[in-house]
Amino acid sequence: MLTFNIHDIRKHGWDRVLVMREEVKSVFANHPYLAIAIPLVLCYLGLVRCLRYRNVNRLKKKYGFTADKESYKGMTVEQAQEIERNMAEWDFPCLFEFGWIVEFLK
Repeated sequence: MLTFNIHDIRKHGWDRVLVMREEVKSVFANHPYLAIAIPLVLCYLGLVRCLRYRNVNRLKKKYGFTADKESYKGMTVEQAQEIERNMAEWDFPCLFEFGWIVEFLK
């Protein structure tokens, strides 16, 4: 099991870190797919973080909304509907579809 602790470095010195490097190399040698999977997962998470609020920020900029709550007081029904539609399409598509189906079947 790979463990890393700053106290290990203080206690055992940098020799422990070098041993850990060899352990990591052996893990990647035994499981070469991890050398590809881990960077792909990290890239995916970074991309999701960058793109997550892109549409919401675009709508805020389009209508002139800011972090100040006062800027939202002049919001029209059409603007609110466009924001809600954006959330339905991008953030919670399955939830909105499920809600529509449940309401339809009542």
